[in-house]
Amino acid sequence: MSRGDVNVNLVDGGLGNLPRGVDGIHLKVGIAEGGEPNTIYEIGNFSGAKYILKSGPLLDSVQTYYAEFSKEKDQVPPKLFIVRPKNDLPGGIGEVDHTGTGLATFVVSGTPVATKTFILEILKSGAPGTATYRKSSDEGKTWSDEIITPASETPINTGGGCLITFTESVPPADSFVAGDRYTFVSDSPTASITSIIEAINAAKQEYNVKYIHVVGETEKSFWVTCGAIADDWEQLYRHFVFFLLEAKSKESEAIEEWAMARINEGKSFYHKRVAVTPIQIFSSTHNRYISLAWIIAAKIAAARVHESPGFVDKFACLSVTEIKDYAELSDKATGQAWLDQLDDARYTVATQYPDYSGFYISHVNMFCSSDSDYTRVQLLRPADKIRRLVRTKIMKFLESPAHAEAGLGGITSLKVEIDNAISSVMEIKGNREIDSHITEIDPNQDVLKTGKVKGTVKFKPIGTMEIIEIDLSAMS
Repeated sequence: MSRGDVNVNLVDGGLGNLPRGVDGIHLKVGIAEGGEPNTIYEIGNFSGAKYILKSGPLLDSVQTYYAEFSKEKDQVPPKLFIVRPKNDLPGGIGEVDHTGTGLATFVVSGTPVATKTFILEILKSGAPGTATYRKSSDEGKTWSDEIITPASETPINTGGGCLITFTESVPPADSFVAGDRYTFVSDSPTASITSIIEAINAAKQEYNVKYIHVVGETEKSFWVTCGAIADDWEQLYRHFVFFLLEAKSKESEAIEEWAMARINEGKSFYHKRVAVTPIQIFSSTHNRYISLAWIIAAKIAAARVHESPGFVDKFACLSVTEIKDYAELSDKATGQAWLDQLDDARYTVATQYPDYSGFYISHVNMFCSSDSDYTRVQLLRPADKIRRLVRTKIMKFLESPAHAEAGLGGITSLKVEIDNAISSVMEIKGNREIDSHITEIDPNQDVLKTGKVKGTVKFKPIGTMEIIEIDLSAMS
């Protein structure tokens, strides 16, 4: 017989006091310039993340995370875990855009480590060794001091793993002209799907992690893999997580073409531990479009397990100024209303409400079948919390005597411990996270023969008011 353990299985289809923020702790996985690959870092603020990651999409998503907690609503960000994969796909360097009249020729080279925009600006005209320049690696936001140009064909280190090399003209004095600029962009190295999966699995036994946000657009094959990872962690490590993923966003294609591609992509994929969004929003933090998933991750962290991240009064988007293509996506006059169709296809979308300010998550759909008990994130999270609570509390009963009069242990005590674990945390009057629960364990089961105790915990979730309809009529 194999080693014993405590299993708390999640059964689908049967529905009819912890530290603050612990339920919202999650892991972000994405590309970054700094940090050791496949190393889990625990952070408590953006500056800590920046010190480790330096730059990249992962760091940007962390910045958005901290921008989305409302002090007015007394929302405190729980600690956050981050990991970057091996950057096993090399970056690239774009062509140099030269503005001005200097005649020196140039070539760029190197091994980029991040996405950056480099500018080299000539301050003093002349030949190499006489002319001077300054350089920037952040699109001109900050500059170096004035530097003398090196000898012809000597590389200049612009930073970020990139070099630019000038060859003097004839005559050499015409090589550089004050005011000239040389601008080029480097693309960060990226990670293969294999490397991203390896980074995710670094957290398989980091039990503080309750969900995982993978930063960057992915396809259905990756969603399937994430679902399989969730299943494996559940079976092998008793670690219960779900994934928040980003689908392909709209680029130059027509709305109808893009929306139908997403709807078709989602067909035949079902998993109650995967949520996916294809929507982009304009971020005031980054002054560009980003994935809605960056916002969703923060709202889930701020919400209690039974709360929808779309709860209007608590979880308005704080750093969003626009939903990309919202007018076309929400146009019901054409009969299309693509946001509604994407929602029906189990994607998570953002919305605005008529005559009401702000931007909101509609609700977070899990990519499961419509007859599942866990179609929304606020239905899955309480179930996982119950499993963690019960497993922790009853672990001490493992290998204990089963009889109530055999000293410590016993099936009756086991049931009491389960009930107390759930009710003391999740059924607090005025602060409930579930409506109610029932624990059923047969005290007369034949433990002597099987060595196993079996029971059932049934819980009733708290409902969510997704639609409010009021009839108005005149009084007679």
